Amino acid sequence: MLLRAHLRGADIRSEEVVLPDIFELDRKMKNALPASEAFSYVSLLDLICPHRQCPLTIDNDVPLTFDHAHLTAEGSAFVSAKLLPELESKRKQSR
Repeated sequence: MLLRAHLRGADIRSEEVVLPDIFELDRKMKNALPASEAFSYVSLLDLICPHRQCPLTIDNDVPLTFDHAHLTAEGSAFVSAKLLPELESKRKQSR
């Protein structure tokens, strides 16, 4: 999708490619899995898509994802860099 948009000279916005149902699913997961001493739900959408604005590319215009659901290698590194501090924080809080 990014390549097609680039070849057409068109700008593309995240809301045009991110599946809108994913935000509703994330909300349901947060409600269904409340935090406890033994468990915390960590929303990747909260970490990666603040205000429902998901990045389509990172660094030097490298795509974050390969398709609607699969990260590129660079996207995996980007998400891990956001996720690992959050996981560490949750781990410290549970002690």
